[in-house]
Amino acid sequence: MAMIFASLNALPGLTIQIPTQPVRPPRPSHAPTSVEEAQGLAAMLLVDRHLDTWRQHARHRDRWLLTLALRLSCRLGMGSEVLLGTLAMLGTRHVDTATRQIRLPSQLQDDRDSLPTGEANPSQALGTAPQQDPAYQPMHYYTLALPRAVWDPLRHLVHAATGDQGEWLALESPSKPIATLKTRQKQLRERLDRAAKALVKEMKIQHPQHRALLERLSGWPKMSRWGPMVAQRKGIASIWLDILSEYPLPTDSREPITVGADRGRYAPAGAASRHHARPDSEELRFLDDGPATPRPHDAASMHRPDDLAITAPGAVESGAEPLSIEQSFALRHAVRAFSRQLPTLTTGKRLSGQVYREPLQQLRRHTFDTLTDIVGTPDSFGHWLVAFACARLISHGDTISSAQTFLTRLMPPPLLLNEAIADVPGWDQDSVDELCAEGQSYARWSHNTRQHFLRTMGMFVRFCQDYGILDDVVPPSSTTTRISTRRTRLINPVQMDHAWKALVGHARPSQTNTQFALALALGYYGGLRASEVCQLTLRDVLIESPTLEEDWAALQDGYASGRRLSTDTGPFPLQPCWVYIRESKSRSGRRRIPLHLLAPPEVTQCMARWWETRRAVAPTLPLKEIGLFGPLFSPQAYRRQGLIDPLLSWLRDRWGEGVDFHGLRHCAASWWQLRLHAAQHEDFRETLHYKFHWMFQPSTLEAFLTYLCGAEGDDAIERGTLMGQLAKLIGHRHVNTLLHTYTHSLGMIHSHEVNRTWSNRKAAY
Repeated sequence: MAMIFASLNALPGLTIQIPTQPVRPPRPSHAPTSVEEAQGLAAMLLVDRHLDTWRQHARHRDRWLLTLALRLSCRLGMGSEVLLGTLAMLGTRHVDTATRQIRLPSQLQDDRDSLPTGEANPSQALGTAPQQDPAYQPMHYYTLALPRAVWDPLRHLVHAATGDQGEWLALESPSKPIATLKTRQKQLRERLDRAAKALVKEMKIQHPQHRALLERLSGWPKMSRWGPMVAQRKGIASIWLDILSEYPLPTDSREPITVGADRGRYAPAGAASRHHARPDSEELRFLDDGPATPRPHDAASMHRPDDLAITAPGAVESGAEPLSIEQSFALRHAVRAFSRQLPTLTTGKRLSGQVYREPLQQLRRHTFDTLTDIVGTPDSFGHWLVAFACARLISHGDTISSAQTFLTRLMPPPLLLNEAIADVPGWDQDSVDELCAEGQSYARWSHNTRQHFLRTMGMFVRFCQDYGILDDVVPPSSTTTRISTRRTRLINPVQMDHAWKALVGHARPSQTNTQFALALALGYYGGLRASEVCQLTLRDVLIESPTLEEDWAALQDGYASGRRLSTDTGPFPLQPCWVYIRESKSRSGRRRIPLHLLAPPEVTQCMARWWETRRAVAPTLPLKEIGLFGPLFSPQAYRRQGLIDPLLSWLRDRWGEGVDFHGLRHCAASWWQLRLHAAQHEDFRETLHYKFHWMFQPSTLEAFLTYLCGAEGDDAIERGTLMGQLAKLIGHRHVNTLLHTYTHSLGMIHSHEVNRTWSNRKAAY
């Protein structure tokens, strides 16, 4: 239907709204699906009930280690892969005894986290003090506050640790050296298996009536397999079990979001932060919660938009049309034909010699012409793949078989169906993430092949970056190292307020400052991509101005069949402001943004005034022909170089060199998740450091939750579809992209859900 509507829109006088790509909400299930699993669940429930009694009376040397492992599995729902990896890397530096938190490494580290016995710390050898503040540790952690049953065995191991056991809590003896990660995992499997068999043997003696049930537990592999089912049975939602089932885990931000998390004072300019500020900057003075006063030199140092970097209003940066299925597989056939002809150019294994340059160039040009005839553009995925293979053959000296393997890995059938392959220079981080997800979904590939695909895709992205494109994209790599520290630090609401006030917080802000402020707000509050901001026209912004009473009645009537706003939160003055994204990188990117529910009222008011200003530039032109952001006396629109790049130059002076516009989307997704959870749990809202900000006021949270519930009403909360609504709001095709890549505040939400579940069960007992 989307393709039909797109074709009809090409006819004169027709404008049809293309439907958004449906986002399927996550519905993972960890409930038993067979008789064997049901019996295994019953056996694990029995083990979980009598585990503490066995630990108190047994004298097994690994009783505390097995207790911690089973509690992580049965209480948190941690999968066997993450559980073994966590225990193999766990040290005292991962545990915060003051807050009962554990910092789970988001990925397996191939190298050892600790140093061999007797080796000095390099930072101490250089005369620098080691970093002790958890806020300044590398940002590769997923932080959870543990329930009491999980915390007790972990606390015992921490307090009993001496010597090198502080580096690895599971070390059998302080005098033993710390082995490599793979060796540690092997040792843990053997030790946990011996301890598990001792536990089962003792329970068979103590509980002979359950002997037949305990026969199901032959050792640690069965326990680690069925342990997460206990957590699901006790009330932990499957989505949290799914997050802890395999690596990589989401990466939490270092931003102190809960009260007391900053240990008294938090400096956002740490050396480990991607958003670090220069030592001589005045960033620290903007941390106070007092009234913000713009610096006198802000206006003078403001970068002006480039009036020469303009384009037609609403123009899409990429002019390539999505490929049809026939075109996609014709592209694949052309690249395969190129690959098959490579061995015909030589009798050897390589083509790196000078004599092969001209034949290879002729073959490349012939393939380029074929691909251009197929797709109609010289920048398709096929063109860049052929250029990538030629570069590997000539510049890197790879063998022909290696280049053929690279081409095969980069063309799985699911990836070829993605519309982004029509224009490689138009890719952004979302495009690369979706392409990686498509490749990972290929069912015929093994786990190792999927990792090789990610590694090869990273090589391809770096090749493109050498030619000046995809500069804002993080090259993917294999699972063990693909988590990046980029864009994990959140810009907090206070910092955003200061930036807003510095731009337009005075009586008569300039039009330049107004455009910068609105573009910043659309990225930070609305989660828009830079390309989407530049493509906006006046037609894409709908601002309604009813009276307060009419607005309140309309909002209530609009959700009459769904969730109704609570009347005890007081009136909520709305000025509805809708932002329509009609063209995006993918079909799922076409959406409608309720800016009045995501941004403070001053943003929508500023947007309304600016809309009138831009309309006055060309009062007779249609709205779709007037860019929302453009030169002061022209209806044309700015390109990225004219609007976004000057804004980023100013932001980097303020927030640090690492800030980029795509990081604002990460901020939006993370704060949306916090707002969604705070709207459902008042006790969670009370723990937030920014609970007095507009974002977390009860009335704004109530309206935000009501909008997300839509016609489903409160049933949307019970069905677990709200995550899907957030994914659709930010323009993601896969919910896992939102959870694993963009949200950096899941740890505290996860912690609240786990502790609330187990505290409620304890109260029920």
